Amino acid sequence: LRERDEFARRLADRDRRKTKSEIEETEERNDDKLARGEEVLDVTTGETVALERLREESRRSYLKRRQERELVLLERELEEEKELFGEDGEGLTAAERRRVELGRKVLRMARGREKDEDEEEDGNDGYYRLPDEYEEARGTK
Repeated sequence: LRERDEFARRLADRDRRKTKSEIEETEERNDDKLARGEEVLDVTTGETVALERLREESRRSYLKRRQERELVLLERELEEEKELFGEDGEGLTAAERRRVELGRKVLRMARGREKDEDEEEDGNDGYYRLPDEYEEARGTK
């Protein structure tokens, strides 16, 4: 009985080691294929992945983070201008006033665009939908 349990344990350990190495080899082969520009099958999701698609996703996420960072910086800059020179911008030259007003306009437009994108994600894109399209989109028909 003890020998049988030890044999089963050794067999399970050997299987685990072999399985792990196969997965690692598969991942290494996939990395090599991606480096050559070939499409590979993702082990976790089961879908094909290409290097170009990974680059596009990375670029999108970077641009989204960069946009947020730039908007925060612009907002801080405008707040500092407001604290230093007041709401009406006394002591600023005409060019500086135009720059501040342009910054405010850009910030309003960017925040409005974010709000619009959030509404679109909720399914309310501001357009009338025919009842059939609405029902198909919700999957009720």
